[in-house]
Amino acid sequence: GKVQRLSADFSCPGADDNFKQEHNIMDYKAPASGFHARPIPGRCPGKPAMNAGLTIHNDSDPVQEQVDVVVGQLYEGKLGIGFQHQSDTAVVIDIVVDDAHRLWKLGDEVKAINGNAIRKDGDFMRLYGSAKESLPVTFTVMRSKEVGRLLAEWHCFHPELALDSELVLLSGENAGVGGRRLTGDMRLFDWKNGHLVKTIPLEFTQGYIESDWPRGFLSGGSQTFFTAGSIEAWGNSEGALIAFCTPV
Repeated sequence: GKVQRLSADFSCPGADDNFKQEHNIMDYKAPASGFHARPIPGRCPGKPAMNAGLTIHNDSDPVQEQVDVVVGQLYEGKLGIGFQHQSDTAVVIDIVVDDAHRLWKLGDEVKAINGNAIRKDGDFMRLYGSAKESLPVTFTVMRSKEVGRLLAEWHCFHPELALDSELVLLSGENAGVGGRRLTGDMRLFDWKNGHLVKTIPLEFTQGYIESDWPRGFLSGGSQTFFTAGSIEAWGNSEGALIAFCTPV
């Protein structure tokens, strides 16, 4: 339940990167759990680096549900969201106005506007440009189904650290005080009922995890979490540090 430290000191310049490449740490991917998470955007009061929660989705259930998003007001003439436009849809990739979270979710796919289907490039802008002159505007949206939702603050640069069919590992409540660093501790939640299972202190030399450090579960059934980085700050080191966290 504690993060333990294993360090390796090397004598030649670049040994840190060489070690990570030789042992495939930089490209290591955690074993697939069958689930993935999406953020519930929205900054927490007084904690600009923290997000409000996340939704859990099943990889094997790609089925989407159709939802009507009815927009009754604009924000300085805009929807308050960012789209990625494709030939027959527009996908929500950013929500920039807090109030827009009530209506939109990241990943929403707009298929029609006021009942008129988006069929080709340019249709979205043409249909929306005309419709916004007379509010409300109804967007027909395809949205991924949720299997769970957890309202727990987490560091925006450190989304779920590990996830399986029951548990999710998140940053600690005060993780944002270190900027992009995850500091203090981690929290293990049962995402099905929202209960906090345990708090796990980062009890190794650094006491933090940088946003670009590789991390995840090791292969196998041990549920061992690892992260790896430079022994010294800013990566200016000839030594690599690997920290492990195993269940107790």
